[in-house]
Amino acid sequence: MEPLTSLEIAHRRIIESMRLAHGRGEIQANGKIFYVVYDDVLDVVQAVEMVMLKLTGKLLTPKFRPAIRNRKALEPDKFFVGDVSLYDGALGEAPVEATQVCDVTGRLLTTHYMHCSIAGNRWDNWFCRLDELVKCLYIVVREAQGDPYVPKVMVAAHA
Repeated sequence: MEPLTSLEIAHRRIIESMRLAHGRGEIQANGKIFYVVYDDVLDVVQAVEMVMLKLTGKLLTPKFRPAIRNRKALEPDKFFVGDVSLYDGALGEAPVEATQVCDVTGRLLTTHYMHCSIAGNRWDNWFCRLDELVKCLYIVVREAQGDPYVPKVMVAAHA
């Protein structure tokens, strides 16, 4: 089997639809649906990485993965992922449009939204691809375990 090209990898990382809430949900990418069950943010990020591995044969470089020092600190008070309509506007207007054109594939992509609240800290993230979501989640993992929390809106949707 020949290795995938950069264009094929980019195409396979695109999230077609995604819904996560109340400890379960689904991710649809590359025409396949993956069901996810989770207890905390680490479970979600590892599940997303496994989906990415299954679709592309690749993971993010290890430098993005923080050490896990306190798993209990990763249990969210509130966590959900879906389309941008789920954003409550608490931090102002959403910084991205509901769809974007991908610079690599030229496809029109749906922007997805993630909200996570842990111990009074809030993370709001927008993304289009699996690798963008993994990066957002690892920031949550780092900050929830004690790295300096910087309350900011994160847009990883570079399409």
